[in-house]
Amino acid sequence: MTSTEGELWPPLVAIRVREVQLRKRVLAAREEAEALVREAEEKALAIREGAEEEAPEEARSFYAGEIAKAQAEARKIVAAGEKEAEALRTQGRKNLEEAAQRIAEAVLG
Repeated sequence: MTSTEGELWPPLVAIRVREVQLRKRVLAAREEAEALVREAEEKALAIREGAEEEAPEEARSFYAGEIAKAQAEARKIVAAGEKEAEALRTQGRKNLEEAAQRIAEAVLG
């Protein structure tokens, strides 16, 4: 071994050591990334499963709310119709009384 080879040897060892360190860091980063992906997949699955469980209840709740709104609106319409019908009956009675009075006047008169 010449002095030139002896001088090159320690830098090559240092490069190899650094290469091993970098590979370890890359491996650790890859494992961390894979763990993050697994965790994200698990969370996504839990969210999806939760949504699948909650969706029917949310749909029933929404449907019940909309039915209640429709029933309230129907009651308002029925009440308005009944009020209008009563007004027409009252007007009809009044008109009937006036008509009976005119007929009586015409016959008696």
